[in-house]
Amino acid sequence: MTAQFRDILIYRGESHFMSAAPLSSYLKEKNISVTSNCSACWRGYFSTWEMIERKLYLIKLTPCFTDDEGSKLLDMQNLFPGQEKVFASWFSGEILIQEGELIKYFHMGYSSKYETHMYLIFENGIIEDVRIEDNRGKVFTEKDHPFYNLFHRNE
Repeated sequence: MTAQFRDILIYRGESHFMSAAPLSSYLKEKNISVTSNCSACWRGYFSTWEMIERKLYLIKLTPCFTDDEGSKLLDMQNLFPGQEKVFASWFSGEILIQEGELIKYFHMGYSSKYETHMYLIFENGIIEDVRIEDNRGKVFTEKDHPFYNLFHRNE
């Protein structure tokens, strides 16, 4: 899988690229599927999120492409009509913010390693914990790829 375009999270007043797709669990729950024609945007959309008083909100949603008639396929208006921001109560999981210099590129989703990884842990859209991983000084090899063992079982 190609490395993915990342969505934006406004956290503590600053914009960060995030390595997660919090909207995907909502789309799955509602049986909404998006077929993307862009390998760097498999989810089919770009989104902007904001943390407001410990809660995660979706504030912007833009499709990566249009359909054959030039219509936007997935945006805020057709997914959440009349709402400017939506509390992500459906999301429980982790959002990874990768910051600093790229240490090791992995051609797979959000697997590349940066100087700092900040993990934001959510339960029902509310932040419960923050964990920081400092990768400066660490050496990453292909064996650190998340799927290395899957592809190299017999070696």
